[in-house]
Amino acid sequence: MEDNLRSTPELHKQLVNTLALKGGTDVQECVWRIMHGLFTNSLARKVNMRGVNGKIGFLRLQIRDVVIGGCGRRKLIVIPPEAEGYSAKNLKSVSSGGKAIFYVVPLQDSLDTSPLAPDSPHFSKMPKTTCYQCSEVMPLQMLAVHIKTCIGKLSSDDDREDQISDVLVVEDKSKVACPICYREFLKDDITIHASVCGESLPTESSVATCADEGFPVHTSACTPKSLEDVLTFLKEQVDTTKEFKLCVDREDLPERGIIQWKRKKTASPASLLKVVYVGESGIDTGALRKEFLTDMISGIENRFFEGIGTQGKSPKYSLTDLDDENFRIVGEIFAVSIAQGGPAPAFLREWCYNFLCAGEVNFSCLSKEDVMDLESYLLICRVEDAADTESLMMLADDIVSCGYTSQIKHELKESIIRSIVLHSTTRLIPILQQLKNGMQLYGLVDQLNKNSEVCKPLFVPGKITKPDADFIMMNCQPRYSEKGTSKQASERKVTNFFQDFLQELEVATYVCKAENAITVQTGSSVQLEIQTDKLPYFNSLVWMNDKSENIVTYIKKTGDTVSSNKYSVVFNQSTFSLTLKNTQKTESGLYTARIFGADHIDVAKYKVSVIGAQQNEYTIFAQVQGKALVRELSSDQLDWDTSLPMEKEAQWKSWTNSLSDLREVQIHRPYVPVSMSSASKREVIIFSDASTLAIAAVAYLRVVTVDVSFAEIQPKNLILHAGHFYEFVQTKELPVFSQLIWTKKTSFRNNSETIVTYSSKTKTINPGSSYKDRVVFSTTTFSLTLKELEETDSGLYCTTTIGKKIEDFCQYNISVVGNSVQLDIQTDRPFDMLVWVNQKSENIVTFNKKTVETETNKDRVDFNEKTFSLTLKNTKKKTDSGLYTAKIFGSDNIDVATYRVSVIAKEQSKRTPGDVGEISESSNCVWIYRRAQTPSQYQPDNVQF
Repeated sequence: MEDNLRSTPELHKQLVNTLALKGGTDVQECVWRIMHGLFTNSLARKVNMRGVNGKIGFLRLQIRDVVIGGCGRRKLIVIPPEAEGYSAKNLKSVSSGGKAIFYVVPLQDSLDTSPLAPDSPHFSKMPKTTCYQCSEVMPLQMLAVHIKTCIGKLSSDDDREDQISDVLVVEDKSKVACPICYREFLKDDITIHASVCGESLPTESSVATCADEGFPVHTSACTPKSLEDVLTFLKEQVDTTKEFKLCVDREDLPERGIIQWKRKKTASPASLLKVVYVGESGIDTGALRKEFLTDMISGIENRFFEGIGTQGKSPKYSLTDLDDENFRIVGEIFAVSIAQGGPAPAFLREWCYNFLCAGEVNFSCLSKEDVMDLESYLLICRVEDAADTESLMMLADDIVSCGYTSQIKHELKESIIRSIVLHSTTRLIPILQQLKNGMQLYGLVDQLNKNSEVCKPLFVPGKITKPDADFIMMNCQPRYSEKGTSKQASERKVTNFFQDFLQELEVATYVCKAENAITVQTGSSVQLEIQTDKLPYFNSLVWMNDKSENIVTYIKKTGDTVSSNKYSVVFNQSTFSLTLKNTQKTESGLYTARIFGADHIDVAKYKVSVIGAQQNEYTIFAQVQGKALVRELSSDQLDWDTSLPMEKEAQWKSWTNSLSDLREVQIHRPYVPVSMSSASKREVIIFSDASTLAIAAVAYLRVVTVDVSFAEIQPKNLILHAGHFYEFVQTKELPVFSQLIWTKKTSFRNNSETIVTYSSKTKTINPGSSYKDRVVFSTTTFSLTLKELEETDSGLYCTTTIGKKIEDFCQYNISVVGNSVQLDIQTDRPFDMLVWVNQKSENIVTFNKKTVETETNKDRVDFNEKTFSLTLKNTKKKTDSGLYTAKIFGSDNIDVATYRVSVIAKEQSKRTPGDVGEISESSNCVWIYRRAQTPSQYQPDNVQF
């Protein structure tokens, strides 16, 4: 084909004309049809556009010109008009149902747009009507233009005045005001006016014209009244004649997007946005722009805003971003996204949105729910949990830093919280102002000011509806193949299969997949819960047993509950749970909750086994008792046919009768609720014992698994000083729980000690016996404050929640150390013995190069035999303050180190490191430097006092 096209030009022309007959509704479909007719599938796999990777390059082939010519050589067909002109029926028939494109060509070289006379022969076959004022007959289409200039035709001036007055009276009675422009028209003409009124927003000139003509002017008519009108207005403000081009990296949004946006000095964001991703060859015809704006809005929400998404977010307090004008860029991106088809930033708090609309904050509407930063939120929780003024005084520094200037009292907690709320929100006003400046683009702020309620859904999150199968299918717009083809039938089957799949998934979330086994003792109660998170719509719900007995029937419409008199039960109409009270052995069996509506669905199944209170112990005892009784009878050396003594016979009958209870004994499998293969450690632990009656042994299977949620927690390692306090903050969102326990573990998952237990149902706090006076627990943040720390408090602190499952969350690994001080010496002098003494002339440590003898405070003193330093641990104020001296004995007896140690109280711990405390006028303060090998290190110019 290629050789023939090069050698025969006539073949090229014939092929172009032949392929042009393929046709198509647009260029894309035309190209597809031509290519489909030219290439087979096997050949198409060997061709690409540029000829890379060893394939044939389509751009270098002669057939390329044929394809281009075939797309552009389709002949136009003249459509002849009918007698009455062109009609919709005629145009639809010649265009194959509207698939073809019409081209309108004027019949004159220079088109004359002046209207034809009413008696023109071109109007001869058009429908006619008569003007009521001048009685002139004209085409119906000309009446709307004629009535603007028609004043009627009267015989004389007097008659004309009378007729005009009569006509005017008639007009006043039959005129109707347009609800859009408020101009008055005749009832017969209002329909014609309505077809053109409101197609565009009124301009200043049109408003002035209305005023000049005496029509009422309403400013509300000049502003959009719906959200669609606002979006249309903003879209019209985009300058489509220019482009605002961005070339960004897809993997580093929104940071790179904001940087590139800021660097565009030569272009304005008011122009049409065009986006190119680095390393990608896509051409932005609108899809890339929407993708870029979607990623930017999502990234901006996470980067510049904080809070809970469903309740709205506030800007993060960042002076760096404010100084870099990043929030102005964010405001511009918001405006561009709304005006150019991107997502709306519907994640702002309502008070932030009100500021963007009005430019001011209504402080009376602010509450603690508007506080989004974690630091201020935790401070509010601590203030709320404070039980007295003393607890509030521990937070005095943080409270004062929020601008609170009144007295800190327990009675003024509301005022303190109010000051924290105002401090956390009002400091965001400069950020919101910069954000508002960026949103001036396209006049968005003016629209928000005029239509605040209409535009509210664009910025403030509303109620989020969870999509279901019907929602997904209603928003699907499948494009099927040509009607009647087998391909279209297959595509419809795929759509129907997809709909069935979604509906089955939806129903599967309601169905209970397995039954739960529960074992209870006689006389106790057991609660059976619904096992699905969400129930579908139903008319009635029935709890039944495996004997086909309806225990409880609940009618949803009336709220009535019908219970069986045979069972002692309690039904909860909120959770639909069933509580069996005073259970007996006869109530063992399968319990099912079934709903009746469009379908009959089981939403809960429980296998309940009721056993005797002593059955577990009695099972083992019955076996031992029987064997012991047989052994005792054998030891009496009775003949095989001898009757049993009366006391033995009574024991034998009692034992045989008790064996019937063994039928109720059930051992549920598996032995452990996890897979043995996934266990990290498996152990068999056996305990045995013996007595004169029997030998007993019991075996336990211990399986250790790695809890993923626990393993992912990295404990926070801390070193704390004894005597201080510390708050263990719970930062992660906890699941729904019935109990929360703070525990301390001295080794990993072993030797646990309960610090405090909190019950969410009763709201009770139970501290551990050894922590009653030293813990403060917050019922809001679930944080734990431990006071008066001791060295024995060292260990791993973690939160454990007990609900549907047991989970570990927050972990702190702390080491509590006493206040220690190390006294060093440095000497080259030889010595036979070294002694550390205190000011009471008591020998603390004696060292003679062979042995070390510690004479006082043995458990709190460490001596280093290499550096000869002395470390005092867990210093105490009264006993450890004083003068400490290191003396050596040998050829000379000299002091090689002297230290005056002052142990200060906790309330003095805020002094600077160089503060030596109060010095009386009669005492001397001496700084003693250690002797160095190079005395020049301590020359006067190197030392400052």
